[in-house]
Amino acid sequence: FSRFSASKQIIKRLRIENGGERSAITSSTSRVNSFKIQKEFEPAIVWMVEMMNRIQVAIKRQPQSNFIDSFTTPLVYDEIIDDLTPKYLLLRFDTLKASIEDSKVTKCYHRASNKRIDLQKTVFDKERLFELKEDKDGVFKNGGIDVKVRSKYISIKVEDFEDIMIEFDDGAEMSFNNYINHHHHFMIIFDKLEHVYSHRTIFRDNRLLGDISSFLSTFIPYSELKDIDSEKGEKYLNSTTNFKANSLFNFTENILCKDAKVVICDDMATEWGDFISISETEICFYHCKHNTEGFSASNLQDVFGQVQKNFGVLLLTEELIEKRRAKWEGYYRIGGVTTRINRLRKPIKKTAFTDLKSIALEASSNVNIRKKVYVVVNFISKSETEKMVKKLTKNEDFNHQGVALQMLWFVHGVLALAQDLGAEFKIICRP
Repeated sequence: FSRFSASKQIIKRLRIENGGERSAITSSTSRVNSFKIQKEFEPAIVWMVEMMNRIQVAIKRQPQSNFIDSFTTPLVYDEIIDDLTPKYLLLRFDTLKASIEDSKVTKCYHRASNKRIDLQKTVFDKERLFELKEDKDGVFKNGGIDVKVRSKYISIKVEDFEDIMIEFDDGAEMSFNNYINHHHHFMIIFDKLEHVYSHRTIFRDNRLLGDISSFLSTFIPYSELKDIDSEKGEKYLNSTTNFKANSLFNFTENILCKDAKVVICDDMATEWGDFISISETEICFYHCKHNTEGFSASNLQDVFGQVQKNFGVLLLTEELIEKRRAKWEGYYRIGGVTTRINRLRKPIKKTAFTDLKSIALEASSNVNIRKKVYVVVNFISKSETEKMVKKLTKNEDFNHQGVALQMLWFVHGVLALAQDLGAEFKIICRP
């Protein structure tokens, strides 16, 4: 049972076995159904009376088990919406990106001119967090973005998307604003931070601010990151054989991966990670992100989105390794320059790829193999994060409050996914 996963899920139906009697409960309709009741009328009446008595007792004396409390609590929209104020809008287009990769989106264009548009520049640049300010009549704004609180649901409208149309392989076509609202590509975070609106439901995450110690334990500080000045370094030559000093790539390879038997630089194209390291007992994937702007929502979105996308590859099969052979046996290319940096950083010898495959397959067949996923960043400080999270728990306003809240949601989400897949997730950051 994954606690982190539970806090992101709502129970709609469950089946219970109690003393040999099996029952089903549907929470959305408050329906209780017994599997032992037959068609006879009298046993059904007796059972209903017994259930009503049990419900009355349960209302007066709350059950001791807190199993259900671990799950997100769905709330009745029109009963609570008046007590909540939208504070942040988070736009995310994961489903759209998947549809594009699967060739389900056949065309994206401006309605007036019929001119095709670049989704990356026009749409995906807005995949981030927006702070909202109340305007009037239940409308909350951020520049050209309107969030409308209606009687039964919340809708959004993005001015830049007003004239954009999307066409799908099944012939369906709709405006991009309608697409966002129909597919729920947004989340609203309220002034009461545990409350969130998504998929036409307001829910309260019981664990968001209650598992702070677990959240902070995800961050592993390294003092060396204070001196990092780039992700990969600059001014590479055809003769360069190593990544630049004071770069995240150099730090990852020489400090985080120093004890591994195999180290691969898989950066660029359809990467599984910037680096992959393998030993007899563990396989690790590293996702590096450097930024000079400091703590920002777009930086978080980039690196955590990459992590979630690549969770599908945690063990290396012979087929996967062979598909990667041409890339891993080659040299690293950056800024149009093909360097002499071997992508296979360890081992470096004539039989390197054969040794890699042997070690990787042996590790993958180990039932006790530890699967790890690391985010390596210079723009996050553990001590600063701890201060911000403490302010969140006290509901204090501060700079970067929205970004801190976004990180809290992202980390909990990745932790949930990692735990479900039996992997360990850590964030390597500044002290």
